[in-house]
Amino acid sequence: MELTRTPGRRIRRCLDCPADISERGNRATRCVTCAAVAARAALLLSRPRVPRSCKTCGTDISARSNSAIYCASCRIAAYAYPTERKCKNATCATMVQRSGKVYADYCSDACKPRCEADGCDHPRHGPRWCRAHRRQINELGYVKPLAWVWVKRETCLACGDPVPSHLRAGEFCTETCRWYWKKHGGLLPTRFCVHCGDEISLARQPGRRHWNRHKMRRRSHTVKACRRCRQDLSKHGMSVRHLARRDGSACGICAAPVDLTLKAPHPGAPSVDHIFPRARGGDSDPKNLQLAHLRCNILKRDHVLEELLPA
Repeated sequence: MELTRTPGRRIRRCLDCPADISERGNRATRCVTCAAVAARAALLLSRPRVPRSCKTCGTDISARSNSAIYCASCRIAAYAYPTERKCKNATCATMVQRSGKVYADYCSDACKPRCEADGCDHPRHGPRWCRAHRRQINELGYVKPLAWVWVKRETCLACGDPVPSHLRAGEFCTETCRWYWKKHGGLLPTRFCVHCGDEISLARQPGRRHWNRHKMRRRSHTVKACRRCRQDLSKHGMSVRHLARRDGSACGICAAPVDLTLKAPHPGAPSVDHIFPRARGGDSDPKNLQLAHLRCNILKRDHVLEELLPA
């Protein structure tokens, strides 16, 4: 920028910066900004200096302000936020990590003091009360027992399964258990298969449509046949129990006794065998059915027993 010379005035520069101070008085030697800085420095130099040393390292800090107690290096370390501090619970030695510039007083809810309300074992959220009782104080002005404080049940009354955490205020894990409990007076009914006589469990059974274990289906309390007998009856018209009562517990292929308590895929489990195979035109008439081991039934395949016997 070119400077224009005013008639009768000469161009003058500031002593500390290249600013033009021609418009100021003839006795001015600095611009307005530099004059203020120089006045401040002169004021600090005119004050009496008290010999002082750093509180940490002992370095002379007389040149710093009168309120300084640390040198520049020690001040950073002295006023820095520590990364962790000890839990306020006297019996806990866990170190609480800093979150930004905020510290938690306790490492977990287990270390926090308990609520002062009668019968409440929840941690405090404030000076005296837990969250729920503090809400009561704000809304009602007094503290009363919570409706769910008396419930501390972790197992279902009906089936004994664990109660989900979001349903701890109740006594049952599902509405089905509640219905069973009220329907049968507190006792789950005991059902027996009308074909084999085995007890039918009314507990939860894994459902195919639900992945959540709390949504598994239950057997109906009116069921009359077990799963094995229903499958055999729907497929062959007779179950292994029927064949055992009619023909005995001997295998129709190897003549060895069949253990009716075994379940598939065990090789010795009972199965229904067609004497004349269905692949050759045989039907599921009771006269064409016999009891056999699962292993023997698989090995027999679509043959007739006479074809397997040595000549």
